[in-house]
Amino acid sequence: MRRLAALMMCAAAAALIVAPLDADARGRRAQGTITGARGHQASVTRDIRAHGRDRSAHTTITGENGRTRDVLRTRDVESGVRSRSSDVTFSDGATRSVDRTATRTGDGQWAVEREVTGRNGETRTQTGSATVTHTENGRTVSGALAGPNGETTFDRSVTHEDGVRTVAGSASGPMGGTHTLARTVDHNTGEASTSRTFTNAAGETRSVESERSRDGANVHIDRTVTPANGDPRTSSGDLVIQR
Repeated sequence: MRRLAALMMCAAAAALIVAPLDADARGRRAQGTITGARGHQASVTRDIRAHGRDRSAHTTITGENGRTRDVLRTRDVESGVRSRSSDVTFSDGATRSVDRTATRTGDGQWAVEREVTGRNGETRTQTGSATVTHTENGRTVSGALAGPNGETTFDRSVTHEDGVRTVAGSASGPMGGTHTLARTVDHNTGEASTSRTFTNAAGETRSVESERSRDGANVHIDRTVTPANGDPRTSSGDLVIQR
């Protein structure tokens, strides 16, 4: 079960690392298959639609055991609302959902909310705020979310230089855990890399490394997960972009 769950996470990462759609494009679809370290497979379909600066992206991932994951991201510039929802349906029919919403409340100010509904039907909600500061070549974001277990703080910086987008971020939870992110997307070559580390309160670290290369409409992804025991697992897949 854990191996299948890891494969689904790999497929999600593969779909989301596909190069973003240009603001003036109407839409496109990416389809393909991700194969895990032990041979398990998951099919991936991602549809992106854009109108001006508004955008939506819908990703569907289906594993061999019938488990599915749906991820929907939307951005409405006029209303100042951005959202991301993730719904997982397990092979036994149980579901788990995570919904995130950011609403602009003023110049550089956002109200943020995160709601998680578990397989048992219980819902946990975090609410907070974020401040966005625009820089000469990007922006910085900092904020906090408060929930039943305490406060989570986060920060992120985004820069754009000569067609290359770089993202660096971190988050610290109330129980002492941390999450760091480093991502680079080269729009000139279609290559991208993402590195994440997760450290729990006991100091145990799990890392996830993703690499993407692109040749025309064909995208290849490699993803390596190194758990706390140091035994890495690599998954790979290929997607085809259709405009």
